[in-house]
Amino acid sequence: MHNYFRFIFLIFALALPLGAAQAQQSPKDFVGSIYKHYVGQDDLGLTWGEDPADAQRYFSQSLAKLIVDEEKTHPGELSDVIQVDFFVGGQDWLITKLTTDIVPQDATHCTAVVKFRNFGKPAQVTLALVNEAAGWRIDNITWNPKQPSLRALYEQWAAGQKKS
Repeated sequence: MHNYFRFIFLIFALALPLGAAQAQQSPKDFVGSIYKHYVGQDDLGLTWGEDPADAQRYFSQSLAKLIVDEEKTHPGELSDVIQVDFFVGGQDWLITKLTTDIVPQDATHCTAVVKFRNFGKPAQVTLALVNEAAGWRIDNITWNPKQPSLRALYEQWAAGQKKS
C-alpha cells in the first residue's frame, strides 16, 4: 500500500511541470482568447473592473496599473481617458473576417497585427505583446499610427494626476 501512494505521488510530481509548461499560451492563442469575445452578433467584448487581477489577465503589469489607477478615480463610470473599446477602437462592433499576424521581435516581445471587418469596413489594431511571468500580455495598443496609443493616453492621464 505504501508503494501505491509513492507511485501516485510520483505521477503527480511529474505531471505538475508538464501542466505548467502547457499552460503558457502562444501569442496567437492569447490574442485569439481575447478576440473570441468580439466575433459574432451577440458578442459583447471584454470588461474588467477595479480589481487589478482583471486587468492583469490581459495587460502587462505596468499598463494594468495605469488602467486600474484611472478606473479607481470614477468607479462604475466610463473612462475619462478613452471612450472606445480597446480591442476594437470603436464603441460598436460587428466583427467579421478576423485575422491575426504575429511578428516576433525577440524572446519576450512581439507584435500582433489584428485585422478585421467592422460593420463591413476594414479595421486594424496593433498589439505590442510582452511575455511576463504570467504569460503573454498586452503592453500597448495602437489603432492609428497618427493618433496616441493606449499607453500614451494613460501616461498623459497619469502625468496630469501628478500635477494635481
